[in-house]
Amino acid sequence: MLRPVSAGRSKSKPFILFYPWLISFLIDTPASGRDPTSMENTPPPVPENQPPAVTSSPTTDNSLAVVMHLLGFCWFIFPFYGNVLGPLVLWLIKRSDSPLLDRVGKEVLNFQISFSIYISLAIAVGTVLLIFLVGILFYFLAAAFWVAWVVLMIIAAVKTSNGEDYKYPFTIRLLQ
Repeated sequence: MLRPVSAGRSKSKPFILFYPWLISFLIDTPASGRDPTSMENTPPPVPENQPPAVTSSPTTDNSLAVVMHLLGFCWFIFPFYGNVLGPLVLWLIKRSDSPLLDRVGKEVLNFQISFSIYISLAIAVGTVLLIFLVGILFYFLAAAFWVAWVVLMIIAAVKTSNGEDYKYPFTIRLLQ
């Protein structure tokens, strides 16, 4: 004859009957020993019209400035716009925190936009002139722009890490 599985076992009592203090702890009642109207659990008042505390330091700002220069390498992840998008996002987030980050961000964005224009024009003109077999020279020009782009970003990052301001050459100053 088959017996039910629960036969032979004692029935367990509900969990809450063994721990009555748990209910009083979870429900904020006088039974828990705490007064629900007490002020101990309320947060302190927030002062109005007070600017947020700035937690940036010169070393953090300098490190973020170096990162901003190197974010131009986002071009390898998002071709044709990643070199502008990476520094732009960081600049938009951090420009109000420090005048250094604002100044470096504008310089980096000007450089990235300028060199995007230069490389795009060299490739476009090279493609059009490829019919006359002269266009291949513009592809070499685009490659030279690309090498200069990489070298100038590395130079800028090194000089910024040393605490120097760096102005990119051949840059159209779109953002002042």
